[in-house]
Amino acid sequence: MFFPHVDCEPVHLRFTRTRRFSEFCKTQFAGPSVHLQVLEFLERLSGHFSNLIVYDEAEDILAEGEDMSLDEAFDKALAFIKDGLLEYPDAQMKVRLPSGRIADLIG
Repeated sequence: MFFPHVDCEPVHLRFTRTRRFSEFCKTQFAGPSVHLQVLEFLERLSGHFSNLIVYDEAEDILAEGEDMSLDEAFDKALAFIKDGLLEYPDAQMKVRLPSGRIADLIG
């Protein structure tokens, strides 16, 4: 396990008996540069696996037909989270859970 950034979820590399792993890592609050660093880290690992598939949720935002940069995609996602704060003023944003995960909104 490693921690790419204080505002990023930890990256766990836990394998099953069949040498598989499935993991997710929220980089939203750490920003696009950390997001790209995590992708680069996983890409460097790819030579050690017969079939490493990385699903990047940021690609979903970029593929929605809008012409935008990764920075803009991050800003758009953060705007949605902040809209939730407006709708639920007692909610808290970017809450670190005991598991190390980060919840967008709680409350």
